[in-house]
Amino acid sequence: MTVPNRETVRDAFVTLLSTALVGSGKPCKSVLGYPADRISSSPLVCVSSLSASSEKTAKASWGWQFQFNVEILVRWKDSGSWTQAKAEDKLDEIWVLIGGVIEANQKTANWSTLEVTGDACDMVAISGDTYRREVITVNVGGVRAA
Repeated sequence: MTVPNRETVRDAFVTLLSTALVGSGKPCKSVLGYPADRISSSPLVCVSSLSASSEKTAKASWGWQFQFNVEILVRWKDSGSWTQAKAEDKLDEIWVLIGGVIEANQKTANWSTLEVTGDACDMVAISGDTYRREVITVNVGGVRAA
């Protein structure tokens, strides 16, 4: 496995998440491969590049690792029937599905390791609306011959 283009790996991960999260009966409106500066529909998942590294792991190989932020954004409440409790439930539902994608795709043609290394929740205002946000840090890595 050679060191891939980080965009290629991010796009492959976004495709896996989109398949699991978007569509009839699924919880998200869309999965983006970049941070959202405005949100037209909720819930939304955004995957963005965080870091990249490469190091010699053995005499004849190099390890590479990319880190991505997976950001779940769920509108906190509105004037209709959408409540804070529903937002929190939807956040949890999406997290479980993302965890399933990670568990089922530990090794693919694009990487040989996939793991969650961090998780944090907060509230964020975007385009005048308040969203419950969970940011999951994911490490994706592989090894290539020197």
